[in-house]
Amino acid sequence: MAGLAFVLVALIGGCGSEVLEGGSSGDAGTGGESGGTTGGSTTVGGSGGAGAAGGFGGAGSGGSGPNCPPPTEVVALAEVPEFTGALALGSADVVWLVPGLAAVYSPKGTVQQVSKCGGDVHMIATGQAFPWDLQVAQNVAYWTNLGTNTSGSPADGGLMRAPLGGTVTPIANDDCGPGDLGIDDTHAFWSSICGIRAVALSGGTPTTTVQAGGVSLAIDEVYAYWVDYQGALTRAPKLGGQPELVAPDPCATHTTGTMLVDETHAFWWNGCGMIVKAPKTGGSVAELGTASYPIGGAGRRIALDGTRVYWAGDEIIWAVPKAGGDPVVVAPTGTYLTGYVGGIAVDDTAVYWNAYGNIWRAPKP
Repeated sequence: MAGLAFVLVALIGGCGSEVLEGGSSGDAGTGGESGGTTGGSTTVGGSGGAGAAGGFGGAGSGGSGPNCPPPTEVVALAEVPEFTGALALGSADVVWLVPGLAAVYSPKGTVQQVSKCGGDVHMIATGQAFPWDLQVAQNVAYWTNLGTNTSGSPADGGLMRAPLGGTVTPIANDDCGPGDLGIDDTHAFWSSICGIRAVALSGGTPTTTVQAGGVSLAIDEVYAYWVDYQGALTRAPKLGGQPELVAPDPCATHTTGTMLVDETHAFWWNGCGMIVKAPKTGGSVAELGTASYPIGGAGRRIALDGTRVYWAGDEIIWAVPKAGGDPVVVAPTGTYLTGYVGGIAVDDTAVYWNAYGNIWRAPKP
């Protein structure tokens, strides 16, 4: 939740695509055999897409997309003339948040979607109280509303849900300022000023499961992971338990971007401008790539698939092997990277991100 300061200073240009109320943006394609890593948690079975986690974006790997040709070059899927936030994938759609230019003072945020093939933008939700983080699981969008902070506290924050093309349903209200989001089969978890909070996906009153926290959040089957205010990777049983140190980061600063986890490691963008990883069971922090903060990388988000980590930095979309090695360029400097990158996600064939008033897609390396 360290990114509040830059929300109001990044204004995105561009002309808007036609925005349609409700509805799905095309027939769903065939999903993968399993849902992959979704915002740090492992989705079990199904043909779902990938969610986002941490700050304003960062996403795991989803299944296959709709029946459109795999990309061979960088293409714009939609024009969005607004500052965009977190981005995630359904089986056939790209979904993203628009916090709203005055969303910290009034509920003007929206949730939008477009087909992975491109086309008209569809509105999932309007009037949201500063939507902060987003995940999509089994073609259902979940997002946290940080709150509009009209009375000095985020009194109208909470967790929302909407099937893609369906009706918005509040899951829980929370006055602790819901931030980074993790979803498993039964519960939602989020970071907040009260600690790590949880609620059943069926709805109810959220509870504080861990009286600690920091910036960024990711979950797996058992644990919640975060970077504490001294920059150290920490974990605790997600349904309640004592925090334990996993890996101190020599960077020692809490200005962390998004975090994701796979079966063995946690990956995050640390406060010294590096993409790093550490074993989930404990060990040392290893650097994978440089992720500095000029325009294209200001939002500090990452995405994962089975073999690589992806991020936006130096106005370039990069990928590096999880095991370490030389980073490769996914999309070089160009119009499609001149601006704040609000989120990044990957599926079987493509990398997706939002920047410079557009939703973009490029082939994976």
